[in-house]
Amino acid sequence: MSFGFRSRIASLAAIAFSLAAPAAAQKVDRIEDLTPAQRSEIFCVHNKLVAGNGFVAIGQAYLDQLDKALAAKAEPLLAAAEAECARFHGWDVNKRDIAKHVGAYGAASEHFARQLLQRGVRQEIVTRVFAITDSLPDDDYYRLFDLSWHGDPVFEQRLDAMLVAEGFSKDDAESLATGRLLMETVAMSFDEVWIWVEEYID
Repeated sequence: MSFGFRSRIASLAAIAFSLAAPAAAQKVDRIEDLTPAQRSEIFCVHNKLVAGNGFVAIGQAYLDQLDKALAAKAEPLLAAAEAECARFHGWDVNKRDIAKHVGAYGAASEHFARQLLQRGVRQEIVTRVFAITDSLPDDDYYRLFDLSWHGDPVFEQRLDAMLVAEGFSKDDAESLATGRLLMETVAMSFDEVWIWVEEYID
């Protein structure tokens, strides 16, 4: 993404990233192992973008990363959320950078998730995209980071088969394409979360 690249009471991403109680002696193996305070800090930028509807501009800019006008609209929203969270939590430069990327990818995920809802994909099916992304074999998971997978029919068909198994219509090409984008941004957001966990928690 040219500028730095995961309306209901709770966002789909927050639902998917939540809510189990952490172990007493903390060892973070899953996002659910984070304490509420840790989740609130890590997802601070994401949560502000969702609460202020900035996720729409972020998602549109992610979808068309060569469009300078979309980037110009998204950049100030991301920067404002990052700055506000940095002041509140007292972040250093590294924490700001990680949280910005968690927020950007998470906001794009929110945008794609809501697009799927608007197309009639049920919420429980959309939410399961987060779980199937996290359960991908390593080779497929990290292939999502290599954007050359776009247009690879074999890889796209493999992702589509997973989505159809979770309840997507095999005849709805637009929803499948959006589902693949959701998997991509979820993987990128998860990866940034684990960078934070490895550097500041584990």
